Amino acid sequence: PQCLPRGRKLALAFCQQLVRSIAHFQTQSTREAALRLYVSQVTQVSNLLRGIWKAEPDTLLPSLQELFAIISSTDTSEPSVALASLVQHIPLQMITVLIGSLTTDPNVKDASMTQALCRMIDWLSWPLAQHVETWVIALLKGLAAVQKFTILIDVTLLKIELVFNRLWFPLVRPGALAVLSHMLLSFQHSPEAFHLIVPHVVKLVISVKSNGLPTSTAFLEQLSELMHCM
Repeated sequence: PQCLPRGRKLALAFCQQLVRSIAHFQTQSTREAALRLYVSQVTQVSNLLRGIWKAEPDTLLPSLQELFAIISSTDTSEPSVALASLVQHIPLQMITVLIGSLTTDPNVKDASMTQALCRMIDWLSWPLAQHVETWVIALLKGLAAVQKFTILIDVTLLKIELVFNRLWFPLVRPGALAVLSHMLLSFQHSPEAFHLIVPHVVKLVISVKSNGLPTSTAFLEQLSELMHCM
């Protein structure tokens, strides 16, 4: 802590650089030990950011603006899903204001908003992500409120299979199911999105039934209700 920069200006520059650094965090390994170390290191950095945001509250909003600039950029390399580790440290009471300002900002082009939403959906893959689904659904609702239906249609058709595939992994299953449910129930004008996932449902159900996890029964009930509604 004694090495952290003091004062808003220095603290803000440090926070923005940390956000940019997390965007470059990658691992090529598929070994469990290496992946655990990678997630642990990302968590340490995100916790450091949380500490600075608490000590210097004025640095939070500019840090989030930096985060949005990264995920909405259409001309940079793909940022790391490790950025999802920051979401849990953003106060949930900021959702309404932040989403409202984003969806009504005339400077945010549709292509940038589409890119940002796609990358936020990718965050559902982060194993320790918390509240990602809350922010994704809030942005989906915010875009619907300002009638950005083209973005919603494009992103749903592009990403719904990825969201469905997250259901195979128990750690991220609840968030993925929440987003999948919202996407499908909001896509009532056409069966196209539903038809993209239908071929994979039976395999998933058989797999979940066989693994015997305590949460499996509740998940299968929720999935069955969703399929019935469609």
